Amino acid sequence: MPRALLISVAGAGVILLLCVLVWLYLRRKRKAEAGIALGAVTLLVTATVPLIAKPVEDAWSPVTSGTPSTSASQSPVPPPDATGQRLRSGWGPERELFTTAEPPGFVTLNSITDNPHVGDERTFLVVRHTGPDCGSGPPSWGFHEKVTQGDHLMFRVYVENSAADNLDIDGSHTVRGLRLKVTLPDRIGDPSTGSAGQAEVSATLKADNTEPREYWHIALLSADRPLTPELMSGTSKLHTDHFGADGLALPDSFLHDPGMLLGYDKLDGNLRAGHKYALYLTFCVRFEGYYRV
Repeated sequence: MPRALLISVAGAGVILLLCVLVWLYLRRKRKAEAGIALGAVTLLVTATVPLIAKPVEDAWSPVTSGTPSTSASQSPVPPPDATGQRLRSGWGPERELFTTAEPPGFVTLNSITDNPHVGDERTFLVVRHTGPDCGSGPPSWGFHEKVTQGDHLMFRVYVENSAADNLDIDGSHTVRGLRLKVTLPDRIGDPSTGSAGQAEVSATLKADNTEPREYWHIALLSADRPLTPELMSGTSKLHTDHFGADGLALPDSFLHDPGMLLGYDKLDGNLRAGHKYALYLTFCVRFEGYYRV
């Protein structure tokens, strides 16, 4: 039970108990009218307190709590380089969607909404807090994290060729020229004023033969003071069934134009159809204070 709702229920119970005790006392004193009025107040309080539990929960819950929001709560957003957009997490572009039971008959990326491993594939960039070793941390992933100086975050990018795998036996539905570009913000907050702020982290997938050709998902970072993200050396890895649990160590070229070629067993830009060929790219970032020179 959410803590705000638990507090509300417990508070209502205490109020009810006190009101009952007072009512019993008044009844013994034969003050019926006062007892009736008190009973009415009790019912009103008991009915009202749970109603305010949701706003209380929303106000108290930190942005990092819980599991990631479902994709249904997210909406399409412009490409990461679009000017004038409001900062918020989300995916793009709008595209035809499919299920595991009814996959597409053409080559497309991350368009399954009920993937048994990651859920809705449109939300393919997720983040969570981790330790300095980039190996420990909570099991749940999210789309918005609040960071302070010295924090460490792990990011994960999921990539799947959503085409029906039985159509790709001859390689005709293999993704070609698959690239990933991740964009980290230069800083969070305003160093000129020392104020808090938000910033986007985006992951963009491009390929030569998919429909559409480009896909993106945006996560948000928040900080109470200016911070700079720094990629942790040696933490970037590509995980597939081929590379095993240890994964393939990667350079940082996915942070630079034109992005990094990806692949299941080699970085050749090719990706076969089906969950068993899915890619998981992970990397960790630490946050240091921003000092104006």
